[in-house]
Amino acid sequence: MDNAENTIERYVEEAISYFSDLPSEKTREYEKKIAKYAEYSASKERQIALERIIEKHLPSEYAAFFCLCTIYRRNKDFERMNHLIETHHEYKKHLSYNHLVVQYLVHSETFYDYDELLIMAYRDAKMLDDNSGYLQAFCNAFITIVEQCDDVSQKKIIQEWYDTAEECIDKAIELDPDYAKFYSTKARIVGVKGMFSDAESLLNIAISKENSSRPDYAITIQNYQYYKLNLSIRKLDYKYKERISKLENELYQIKIQLTDKIPLSIDKDSVMTNTKEREIHAYCGNDSYAFVSYAHVDSNEVYPIISCLQDDRMNIWFDEGIHAGAEWPEEIGKRLVGCEAVIVMLSSNSIKSANVRREVNMAMSENKKVIVILLDEVTLSPGMKLQFGLYQMLNASKYDRMSLTKMIESAIKGDI
Repeated sequence: MDNAENTIERYVEEAISYFSDLPSEKTREYEKKIAKYAEYSASKERQIALERIIEKHLPSEYAAFFCLCTIYRRNKDFERMNHLIETHHEYKKHLSYNHLVVQYLVHSETFYDYDELLIMAYRDAKMLDDNSGYLQAFCNAFITIVEQCDDVSQKKIIQEWYDTAEECIDKAIELDPDYAKFYSTKARIVGVKGMFSDAESLLNIAISKENSSRPDYAITIQNYQYYKLNLSIRKLDYKYKERISKLENELYQIKIQLTDKIPLSIDKDSVMTNTKEREIHAYCGNDSYAFVSYAHVDSNEVYPIISCLQDDRMNIWFDEGIHAGAEWPEEIGKRLVGCEAVIVMLSSNSIKSANVRREVNMAMSENKKVIVILLDEVTLSPGMKLQFGLYQMLNASKYDRMSLTKMIESAIKGDI
């Protein structure tokens, strides 16, 4: 054999020896140890050695496959990564195979069916929910899709998946608090909700924790700086959007006032047609208002109710009134303290929402009037029965939209 062949054979033996000592594929350490080996396998000879292990079905061939996928992903060589995955479907039986597919789709940005990709990533995360790598993969899929998709899809995905992504990244950090990238992912996630100070702090943590000995250290830090720049741009955009929202709200209030002055001989419905067809906006004025607490996945049921309340000239604030750049918890707290009443849209989804629970607890501590609207058949725990039993409850299924609106108004006024 020539020297090059000897070198490759030596690397084959070295890789097999290294991979023979890997922990269980279910563990985070499995992925970390392979990733560590990938750092030392940048040379062409080492990659040929890994390919040879796979082609000849030598011991630890799947670990070699996993390692090569990791190398190609880090090098952004997605064509070779895709070819490797597509030509080795025999590895589908492995627990981590789908994990590699998700990483390829997300990092190469070749995803087309957002829901399918998120469901696949989340299924893996739940299957191995003590593995921070799988939790991170789902969260990265979520935020990458949000950052890349169109506005309509973005809003839908945030409504359906945000709470889950936030919980998963928090658990990943709890499991592996020293892994820098998790903080970067959380920064991108909370940035969606306008929590830019928190996001910037998280990115600073990521930068401070990043391993400077990694071959891709410079590129990784550059990515973190890019996220910081993106946050700054969105922060500047905040004042513009906030002003536009306030102007739209003021215009709507003017239209409402004008209809009161229109003679009875004129069809007020035709005057208000454009107003009724508007998108709903959170109230921005100084008059009294009601705060709506709900789970985003219930938006299709909640928004029509808000629209009817606004059409009946009630001032309603809900979290769509928080624009990019606002501090999310501070804004929520401020609006809860300042409201006249809190309308809780209770459903099988909202009782699982940590945000809704926090809002209800704060409403209680502030002695706010609370009206509970039952959106579906909700099974309450004894503690929830005790908590919500203190408040006026209205079952949405028993009323048409207009009747429910009147009942909510009466409840806020204390007439029922």
